Amino acid sequence: MTALDFYKFIFKNRIEYHWADNAEEKDVVFFVSFDEAKELNKLLDASILDESGIECHMKNGYLAFWADEILSHYGIELKDIFEEDDE
Repeated sequence: MTALDFYKFIFKNRIEYHWADNAEEKDVVFFVSFDEAKELNKLLDASILDESGIECHMKNGYLAFWADEILSHYGIELKDIFEEDDE
């Protein structure tokens, strides 16, 4: 997956995201509907899913992921995809 692939997925699907603290580091949490999860799965190569998979939290109608867990696997920086909050 390239940065452009992930960028298109996020913005084409109007995925909601927020900068937040994750284990005392700035990260981005993003929210994917169950239907969009199929598309996300197709973007990812098997090596990121083989061992322990990707941690997520299932909510009412969507899944929540930490972006850095996925993007770091591909050498993609958070700022390459997401605009930083003004806070």
